[in-house]
Amino acid sequence: MVNRFKEWVSWKWKDEKLSWKDELRPTWSDKVAQEYCYEGIAHSPSNDNLWAILLGSYASEWAKLDEISASRSRRRNKGVEIDEAEVTKINAEKTGAKKKLIAEVAMGGYSRVFKALRRRSEDGNSQSPSS
Repeated sequence: MVNRFKEWVSWKWKDEKLSWKDELRPTWSDKVAQEYCYEGIAHSPSNDNLWAILLGSYASEWAKLDEISASRSRRRNKGVEIDEAEVTKINAEKTGAKKKLIAEVAMGGYSRVFKALRRRSEDGNSQSPSS
């Protein structure tokens, strides 16, 4: 049997069909965390820990995409050849992640955002998952 999928794929069940999407490798773990948080929030919508993890995963995803964009920009400025298709993918993800983060802030409430930020500052790593 041949595996036709890349290693970093997310799967969704929608309209009685299973679909897949290739994900960017650096943000795959954030996407998985978000998926599980949504499942948990569906069963326990007032669980502050789930909201903190969800908001933290969006912040982590954004920070990773922002760092990748900045790094590629620095490399381009030094004359290193950059794959423009990959840059387009990153920019598209970055725009989508930002829109989702803004929507989640509104849905989750600012107290949950501050809780997520407090956990991240206590952890000392802005790109690690909150738990």
